[in-house]
Amino acid sequence: MTTLAKRQWVIEAPRLLRLVRGAVKHNIFARCAGDLSPSFRKRWPVVYIRSFARRSLFAIEFDELSNYGEGMEQKGFTLWFTGLSGAGKTTLARLVEAELSARGHRVEVLDGDVIRTNLSKGLGFSKEDRDTNIRRIGFVCHLLTRNDVIAIAAAISPYRAVRDEVRKQIGAFVEVYVKCPLDVLAERDVKGLYKKAMAGEIKNFTGVDDPYEEPFTAEIMVETDRESPEESLACIVAKLEELSLIETPPITYSEGDEEEIRRRLEALGYV
Repeated sequence: MTTLAKRQWVIEAPRLLRLVRGAVKHNIFARCAGDLSPSFRKRWPVVYIRSFARRSLFAIEFDELSNYGEGMEQKGFTLWFTGLSGAGKTTLARLVEAELSARGHRVEVLDGDVIRTNLSKGLGFSKEDRDTNIRRIGFVCHLLTRNDVIAIAAAISPYRAVRDEVRKQIGAFVEVYVKCPLDVLAERDVKGLYKKAMAGEIKNFTGVDDPYEEPFTAEIMVETDRESPEESLACIVAKLEELSLIETPPITYSEGDEEEIRRRLEALGYV
């Protein structure tokens, strides 16, 4: 920290982003300066916060704070969605992609259906071909991850052993089990595949005549028969924040909130 004078310091941005919303409690006024709008920072370039409990005087210099996410070094990782066909893997992968992209992250989605028409074209649905398909997706995720891109894979990936193999290869790996009961999926039958599989028109269909091995150690599980896509998204994003893979965004406040902050500062005699 930079010393301004005796018992005075500039609180740096990383600490400011940890502070809670301004409040007067035990004569302490705390406010996350990074959350204030540019107009408020312009009107009040320096706000002094006095802590009577510690008899310390802190100076917050807003103009030294960078915008959220700007200049932060992104670390790559792989977010791997696994689950039965129609469970919602692609829907959630796209929702997460949109959320992370809006936060300034570099994100790539590898959708199982798309991969099968390109990278894995010609592969069938035997166990050997399925494993080859997952290894190919895993290899691309590995390349993206090591180059600090967030790779999102959405593939049935029914066999536990090859998923664990891919996890070991990548390292920075977060598994999302998109759980949904077979009877619910058969009722939804978004693509009409379950009806065909149950009629014997499609062979080696996962969940019908080919096994799906549930994860034992998935970091995240969402239940799409009980949750809305938005609820599942919130669960996934919260876990990524908890794992410190992405930053928690600063809370934004209205002009009314800013006016209340100014009023409280004036009442305390700090501005």
